[in-house]
Amino acid sequence: MFGHDQIAAWHLVEEIILPGSIASAFIVNITNKDEIAEAVNLVREKYGPIDSWINSSPIYKFYLLLKSKVYILNNSIAHNLKITFFGCQVAISHMIISGRGSIINISEQLKKEHQSLESNHYALKFGVQTITELLARELYSSDIRVNAILPDSAVTCHKKIFNRHGSIIDFKKSDGTFYDEQSAQFVMLKKQ
Repeated sequence: MFGHDQIAAWHLVEEIILPGSIASAFIVNITNKDEIAEAVNLVREKYGPIDSWINSSPIYKFYLLLKSKVYILNNSIAHNLKITFFGCQVAISHMIISGRGSIINISEQLKKEHQSLESNHYALKFGVQTITELLARELYSSDIRVNAILPDSAVTCHKKIFNRHGSIIDFKKSDGTFYDEQSAQFVMLKKQ
C-alpha cells in the first residue's frame, strides 16, 4: 500500500516480485482502514490468498522537532505508523484464514545518536519497529512471520553497515523464542 506515489509503488513491486508470483500495489488513503481492507479484498477476489504484505513509508523532508508544524507531524504519523498498524491488522486478518503469510514493514534500525533534523523521522521509525516486534511476539505460535526491513545504510547494534537492499530483523527464532536487542539475527536479502 502506498499513500501517494504510484510510480514508486510499481517500482517496488518490480523490485520484489519473484518468478511465478503476482504482486499488486494500490493508492489508498492510508489513514482509512476501510480503504485498505477494500484494496485487500480486491486482490483476494482476483488472485486468491495474500502470501506477503509489505508496508512502505515515504522519505520526507527533515524538520527540526521544535519547528515542526502540526500538519507535518500528522502526515509523518500517518505515513509511518497508521499504514503500518492498519496494514498489518488487515493483512493478518486474511493471513489467519489461510494459516500462513509474511509481513515486512520497511523501517530502519538506527542508533539513537543522529542529527537534530532527523528527530521526528527516527522517532517514527522506532515506532514502526516496536509495532513489528510486538506483532511478531503476538503471532509467534502461528505461521505468520513479521519482520522489518532496513532500506538504507544503517548502523545496527552490532555496529555493522547494511546496504540499501539490506537486512531483515528477525525477531522470532525457529523454536518460537525471541532474540534480544543485542543478539538480533540479521538475514541478508540479495537480489538474484
